[in-house]
Amino acid sequence: ALIQPSSESAQPIPNRDVRAYLIATQQATEAARARAIANEREADEAKRLADAEATRRAVTLGQVFVQWRETALAPHLKADGKRIGRKDGGRYVAEQLVRHVFPTLGNVPIANIRKPDVFVILDRLKAAQKLRTANVVLADLKQLFRFAAEREIIEASPIETIRKESVGGSDTERERTLEDAEISALPALIVQAKLSKRVE
Repeated sequence: ALIQPSSESAQPIPNRDVRAYLIATQQATEAARARAIANEREADEAKRLADAEATRRAVTLGQVFVQWRETALAPHLKADGKRIGRKDGGRYVAEQLVRHVFPTLGNVPIANIRKPDVFVILDRLKAAQKLRTANVVLADLKQLFRFAAEREIIEASPIETIRKESVGGSDTERERTLEDAEISALPALIVQAKLSKRVE
């Protein structure tokens, strides 16, 4: 004998249940697609941040110096007419750093430089009795690292706490009497220096 389906199983599925099923399926598909897009965007952003961090950490001390010299040391006028920068455009700073710092740290990523790395250079100058030079190099490097920190090339200056007293000591004033020829040439040199009225 044939098995007859029960009357309950033979009943058709109401249209409203089919519609609800299709809507739920579509919503689940759209939610899964949205999650996939969000995950992809998060992965792209994480990669972008990682690439930016790698680029930031790869910038060398020498490269930061070039940027510092071009933007902060080069002489130019502000909007209010005040002159900023250094008169020599940073030439003297460059000479000191090229001579004493760049052979050791010039090609090192600035983010990797720590206080002991700088102390190696300063202690070498101190041992050679070049105390004033040590102070000058320390002062210039502090400005350079502050410049990098302001632009978030580094998080903070690693040498901010180094005191001049622990390097070259306090600068002592040198006494020297000008010779007659130097005194005679002084007025012309003052004119050439183009000092402000206050300084004159």
